[in-house]
Amino acid sequence: MSFLEDLWRRASATTPVPDGSSLLVIAFAALACVILAWPGVRMMVTVCHEAGHAVAATLTGRSLQGIRLHSDTSGVTLTRGKPTGAGMVITLFAGYPAASLVGLLAAAVAGTGHAVAMLWLLVGLSR
Repeated sequence: MSFLEDLWRRASATTPVPDGSSLLVIAFAALACVILAWPGVRMMVTVCHEAGHAVAATLTGRSLQGIRLHSDTSGVTLTRGKPTGAGMVITLFAGYPAASLVGLLAAAVAGTGHAVAMLWLLVGLSR
């Protein structure tokens, strides 16, 4: 079986629907995670977002001037270069998928059997 066939088989597999009490527990756990974890995690999301702009600017030949993070969890990445063109467009849009790509990378590393190490790394980075 090829990799794509195995991937498709796993992605299209069906599972039984959890009962109502299990869904309620999952919903409360998710709500607790959002309420308790979000204040500590939101600055890391901003860091990933601004880093996405910075990496894209550097890769497209723009000069990175700096990154500013504000206490309200907003931020700005300052670059220098041509104000129009593909480099500017890529730099502008690169921040949005950056945090998701970091999460995807973390999931990939955790999927290789290093889940505990990845969780400790994320805990260490969030402090």
